[in-house]
Amino acid sequence: MKTLLLILLSYALPDYGNSVQKRAEILGTVTGFEDGTWIYFSAEFPVKIFDSIQIRSNKFKYISTVEADYPINVMVHTKDYRDNKRIWIETTRMEFIGSKGDFNNSVVKNSRTHTLHDNFQKRIQPYLYEIDSLRRNVGTDDPAVQLRITSLDSSIYHESASFIATNPKSVIASFILFNNHRIWGKDKSRPLFNLLSQESKKSPYGILIDQFLTLNKEINIGDRYTDIRQLSPEGKMISLSDYEGKFILLEFWASWCGPCRKENPLLVKLYNKYHARGFEIFGVSADADKLNWINAIKTDQLNWPQVSELNGGNNSALLTYGIGEIPFNYLIDKDGKIIAQNLRGAALEKRLTEIFR
Repeated sequence: MKTLLLILLSYALPDYGNSVQKRAEILGTVTGFEDGTWIYFSAEFPVKIFDSIQIRSNKFKYISTVEADYPINVMVHTKDYRDNKRIWIETTRMEFIGSKGDFNNSVVKNSRTHTLHDNFQKRIQPYLYEIDSLRRNVGTDDPAVQLRITSLDSSIYHESASFIATNPKSVIASFILFNNHRIWGKDKSRPLFNLLSQESKKSPYGILIDQFLTLNKEINIGDRYTDIRQLSPEGKMISLSDYEGKFILLEFWASWCGPCRKENPLLVKLYNKYHARGFEIFGVSADADKLNWINAIKTDQLNWPQVSELNGGNNSALLTYGIGEIPFNYLIDKDGKIIAQNLRGAALEKRLTEIFR
C-alpha cells in the first residue's frame, strides 16, 4: 500500500500564512558526485521541486528562497531521487554532510528541529524495523505475529504520546501526530491533539488534524455509507448516492500511487464482468494534479464514475472515511450497508463471484 502519512500536507509547499523574510542557509559537503551535479529541494510526496543548486568541488551553498515560517520539512535529493534525505531547515547556517549512495545517513548540523526529530526516530526505529521484518519474512497470517505487531504498534504510540506531551510547542509534536492520526483514529488522536500548544494547533499540521477530528465518521463494516459529493473530471458534480441500489466498490486511489495502478487491471476486468449485473465502482482520487488524474483514468481505462477535490490527501472524503493508506476500498450492498473493506486481488474477485453467482 502507498502510505498517506507523508503525503497529506505536501501536494504543494504549505501556506504558512504570514511569511518571514529571514532565510535558511545550508552549507553542504557531499562526496562521490561529479562536479556540476544538481541537488534539488522539494516538498514531500508527490515530490514538488521548488529549488536547486549545483555541487562544485564537493560543496554547495544553498540559501532558501521559500518565504515561510520556519522550521520547514524538505527533501534534499538528486535528480533521480536515488540519493535523498528529509531534513528540517531553520533560519540558521546549517551543515549537510553526505556521500553518494548513502544520502539517507547524511549528517545535519545546527538544526535543533532536525536533531529533535532524529532523536525521536531513534527511539521508535527498533519497533519499525521489527514490524517490517515480521511482515517481510514471516507474514501476518500467524495470530502470534499479529499480536506482536499490535504490541509494537502500541509501543510506537506510547513513545509518540510521551514525546508530544513533553514537547507540545515543537513542530515535531504536531508533525508526529499528523503522520499517524488516521491510523490511530479519533479516540487516540484527540487527547494528543489537546496536548498541543495553541500555536501548534494553528499550524498547517494542526489545522489538518483538526479537520480530520471534525469530519471523520469512523465508518466500519455494518455501517451505512456516508455520502460523497465531488466533481468528476468533466467538472460535473456527482454523488456516491447517485448509484445507490447497486453493489458499489468505493475505491480510494491516486494516479501517483503505484499499488493503486497495479490493482487497476483487475478492477477493469471485474467491472466489465459484473457491471451489467448491478456492480458499480466509485473512484475517489487523492490527486492534486488534474492532468495526471485524467491521464491515469484514460491510460488504465477506468470507465466508472470518478471524483476528486484535487487537494491531494486532504480530500474531505478521505478525512470522513479515515483513509490513512491507499489503495483502500469499501464494498457497499444494494441497501447502502458496508459489507466488506479493503478487499484486494483474489479476495475481491472471490467476494464478487459469491455475490453474482
